[in-house]
Parts: sequence; structure tokens; C-alpha cells
Amino acid sequence: MSPDHSDPTPHSESTPHSEPTEPNVNTHVAAFAETIDTSWDQPPSVTREVTIDAPLEAVWEAVSTDAGRERWLEDDPDRELVVEETTPREHITWWWWRDEEPARRVDVHISPVPAGTRVVVTETEPVIFPMASFVCAARSAGAHLVGAGA
Repeated sequence: MSPDHSDPTPHSESTPHSEPTEPNVNTHVAAFAETIDTSWDQPPSVTREVTIDAPLEAVWEAVSTDAGRERWLEDDPDRELVVEETTPREHITWWWWRDEEPARRVDVHISPVPAGTRVVVTETEPVIFPMASFVCAARSAGAHLVGAGA
């Protein structure tokens, strides 16, 4: 089904890509796709999915260890990376940021597939709720606010 380009409402899009020139884990990439979610009710996120012709253990090491990430993640001395949680050989979540940029949450899921290992990465920039603007708008509309900071 082709998308309706006349609809101005943001939606998720999925774009297949050809094989990258430098596949991760120094192996053959069997498939690659990217989805950008711009839904109004969700934080902005990008999901990338790739199938790598490599054993799950090698891919897990490449995403879950500092030494593994150093082989494929661009060197950036200003970037901070903090691991939030892991489920060995399945999932890792980290937060990363640099300087004054907002932190982004990165979820990496890996799973074995017949062609090797599927890696699904979702990077999300949390939306910061504009509380001051909300309070001003509520007060100007005649709302009486109660509770902390009201």
C-alpha cells in the first residue's frame, strides 16, 4: 500500500537501504532498514534494523562492551555513554550525550535469525514537557492550579 502524501500528519516511515560500505562486526550485512517515528504523541525516535551475517556472540560483544563499541562507533572525546540495563545476549540500553546536547536513549535488541543476527536499534530523544508554558496558558485560561509550585 502506498502512503498518502497529501496527509500532513507525521507518521512512521520505513526506508529500505542498500548494503552499507562498512558493515559492523566486519561481516556481510544481509538487510538494512530504517524507520523514523514522528508521531505527535511519542518522543522523536529513529529505529534501524540490520541483519548481520555473524554469530550472535560476536554481535553481542560488539554492542555490549567498550572494546566492541570502539571498533564501530566513531571516536568522539566529548561523548558520554552510560549503560542503563542489559539482558545478556538479547538487549542493552544506554544513554549518550555530548556537551550541551540533550541525552538520547539507545535501545539495542539482538536475536539470532537464519541469515545471522538481527540487530534493532532505537534511538529516542526524550521530549521535555514545557511546564512553564503550560502553567502560563492554564492560568490565562482561568485555571486555578493547586499543588507544588502552583
